[in-house]
Amino acid sequence: MLASWIGQKKPEQKQLEQLEQKRRESLAEATRLLLETDEQDAAERALRKAKLSQDIQSQCILHSKHPFIYPLFALVCGVVVSFLWLFPQPNPRIHLDLEVETAALRLAERKDFSWHASPGLKIDRLLVDGRFTIHAPGLGLDGYAERLLTDGTDLSFNQLIITKGARLEIECGNDGISLYVYEGAVQGLLELRDARLRLLGNKGSATHTIQSPVPESLRFSAQNNSGHRLHLRLQTAQNWQIHGLQITDMRFQQEVPPDSNNFISSIRKGTVELPEIKRKEFLLDRDRLHLTKAASTRLRLDFPANGAESFNLLFLGRAASLAAGPDDFEQDLTPSLLTWIYHQKQLYFCWGALVFAYSLLTNLPALFAQR
Repeated sequence: MLASWIGQKKPEQKQLEQLEQKRRESLAEATRLLLETDEQDAAERALRKAKLSQDIQSQCILHSKHPFIYPLFALVCGVVVSFLWLFPQPNPRIHLDLEVETAALRLAERKDFSWHASPGLKIDRLLVDGRFTIHAPGLGLDGYAERLLTDGTDLSFNQLIITKGARLEIECGNDGISLYVYEGAVQGLLELRDARLRLLGNKGSATHTIQSPVPESLRFSAQNNSGHRLHLRLQTAQNWQIHGLQITDMRFQQEVPPDSNNFISSIRKGTVELPEIKRKEFLLDRDRLHLTKAASTRLRLDFPANGAESFNLLFLGRAASLAAGPDDFEQDLTPSLLTWIYHQKQLYFCWGALVFAYSLLTNLPALFAQR
């Protein structure tokens, strides 16, 4: 094998010697023509021949010294581009603007969710269903309860606190806004002036009528119990807005009919936007949307007044992956690293630097060889 390699090298060396001889002859010819005759055109042709021989000689020297540099560079570029094309961008930014009937959320473990309203949200009716405690000193109520129903003409909802890590299911329908809380503790505060209160507890049922010039406070709270849920349902003639939710998971599906194990999308319509790559997709009725490892920087729920069967959800945040589209035809919208890099204007300098480095790598050896 060594002899074969040496045998291949000898013709190359011979060619280099012939090119060097040809260059010298062309230079000598150009010198003679300039000194002895006035044939400038012939001298220029001889100089071009000498320059061409020198260029070919330089390229042969470069190739003989570094025979694998160009294939290796092309291979590295191919591997890098393939990697960037195949691997998704980690946690791309996502903007969602949806109209949905239901939403299932998992609160983040960072902090409790707290909603306050001053003055309180005027409501027509509130139902609390589950295992909870009630505390209303002005009404003589203090103890456990399983069901609370209150309605009236002067009734307000002032506070809602849900502990971190809880799982929420939110529905909107003709009977009001329903909030189901799993695996988390809940606290709520009501203020009553002119209202009727019906209470079911371990001591039976009781009805109270409140008519007071000073609002009476009623607090209810449920402890974290993974085996039970707390159901809140309220009806209001005002628009209600919840913001500040920090979540780690979000799903949009509902079981139709109930207990049938048949789940459909709860999305009415909406848009999905990926601002980093300037892409926007429109969702139609019952299109599906799947997010994995979602993390919100801003989440707002807008509930319309009584009678609405859907609510608006605005989400700004990130997710590990994203897919959307009709049932069984969802499209993966997670951008690749190559797509993300292509849309980053601040990386244009890096692209220019790479092109410059490539030019430098391929041309400098030839320049040194000429010297």
